[in-house]
Amino acid sequence: MLSVDKHNIQESNRIYSKYMFVAAAMVVMLIGAIAFATDSTFSGGGL
Repeated sequence: MLSVDKHNIQESNRIYSKYMFVAAAMVVMLIGAIAFATDSTFSGGGL
């Protein structure tokens, strides 16, 4: 890890942050879908 130069560290950080952004977006959409499904179920609307 210490032998890795600064360019590779910046590159891996950029890729890591991009994957974190995609993962966060998926989690937000999943929570939104679950909240929408439970809300419509509890309000008696169903599908």
